[in-house]
Amino acid sequence: MNTVVTVPSSTKLKEEKELVLIPKREYETLLRMKSRAVPEIAISAATKRAIRKSEKELRAGQFITLSELHRVVGGARTKARR
Repeated sequence: MNTVVTVPSSTKLKEEKELVLIPKREYETLLRMKSRAVPEIAISAATKRAIRKSEKELRAGQFITLSELHRVVGGARTKARR
């Protein structure tokens, strides 16, 4: 089996700082996965502010747990017996 290795120029390697060698099939699989990836979406300034505010509240301990929420709201309803 013949193996062909293509190496970028040394100046390009200096810019990139890293070189990773993987088998061609794995590379093709990665390319297919990349094309099916979920696209990023832009969020509004208001959404960014809301995220920052909620992160600040979380760091300050201003939150309730899921079990506390169930207790406040009344928890899951049980099915009636027939």
